[in-house]
Amino acid sequence: MPQGLQIWDESGNIVLDLTDNFTRLLGSVYTNFANGRHYDANLLQGRPWFEVIAPSESSLISIGFLNVYVSDGTLVWTHEATARYNYKIVYGVY
Repeated sequence: MPQGLQIWDESGNIVLDLTDNFTRLLGSVYTNFANGRHYDANLLQGRPWFEVIAPSESSLISIGFLNVYVSDGTLVWTHEATARYNYKIVYGVY
């Protein structure tokens, strides 16, 4: 029989099991209207995730695409369109 912490809701559904993955927020960076990279050694401690947040003053139609990936602890981004924006990238690991 497995051991550990398990929590159920009032309907009997498991809402927490210690075998689940939890996310850890590591930080955020702004693209500053340019292609770039940001190294964080903590990105090597799990499976990286990120979320790109578009600037609020721009409409989604006029915003170009931002390509983002993580390699060896480095968050890398490139603007795809000629119009560049100051995106915010929030990142972490799970």
